[in-house]
Amino acid sequence: MTLTDPFFGDIKVFYYTKNMYNSDWFKGIHGTVSEYKKGDSWDWCIEIFLGSIWHYSKGDFNKFVEEFINTWLEEFLHMVYRWEREKLPRNEEEIVKDWLKLIR
Repeated sequence: MTLTDPFFGDIKVFYYTKNMYNSDWFKGIHGTVSEYKKGDSWDWCIEIFLGSIWHYSKGDFNKFVEEFINTWLEEFLHMVYRWEREKLPRNEEEIVKDWLKLIR
């Protein structure tokens, strides 16, 4: 598996329009970091579930855009954590939440 450096490399973003908000597995998830096949190897990607974000926003376009931006930023920070994980002592969710507090 090859990892693209989130600071300097390409990051592939997949946008899923299907509403996954009511799915048991995706309940309340608006995005995630996962892997995708790139040639003969694997690389990082950010998946954004637009249908779930739209459902959560209840048709309010401004809220949709705000949540979309927040989701992308949070998933990008998850990528940064995974790239730097050996240097970071605490769990991923705690660190990403702290980083988001610093940014906001």
